Amino acid sequence: MQSARAADTGGVRFTVRHASPRFLRRPTRSAALTIVVAGLIGIVAGSGRAGGVEQPDPGVALAARRVESQLIAPCCFSQTVDNHSSPLADEIKRDVIRRLRAGESEAAILAAYRGRYGDRILAAPPASGFNVLAYVMPPLFFAAGVATAAWWLRRRLRQPRAHMPGPAAAVDPRLQARFDTELACLDP
Repeated sequence: MQSARAADTGGVRFTVRHASPRFLRRPTRSAALTIVVAGLIGIVAGSGRAGGVEQPDPGVALAARRVESQLIAPCCFSQTVDNHSSPLADEIKRDVIRRLRAGESEAAILAAYRGRYGDRILAAPPASGFNVLAYVMPPLFFAAGVATAAWWLRRRLRQPRAHMPGPAAAVDPRLQARFDTELACLDP
């Protein structure tokens, strides 16, 4: 689309082209195809399956989430099952949902996994035996840190403060004269 305009440029006439790219004037087939494909991907992604695990009803889902958050993924023992994404973690998620639908209690499910994998599968170790230290030591270390900081602060506050010197004492006139002579030598 072009339009001619006369300008006050000494009688010289020029044309101005309006920028209107073709793809803005009418949708192309590729743009329509892109929109359709993106829509299909969105529909497939939100089709009730997340991570290959079927989504149960809300009550079972909440109980499953609680159980999964108390179990460590046995493939690497680095994350809880609810946060981990691996075939073994997905299998445990499906098993937990199946057991909850069958009417098994959360405690029974945890006990079954504890029996199969030992205490290592639990996100929080049971408070018995040597594991008690995991619950007792952090508060003890915190209390020791607070006590140390209080002791140090009290000690610092009790020390006498360094006093600022009072007015300068009279300077020996011979030293003052020598000082002035040396400074005069430095000045150009």
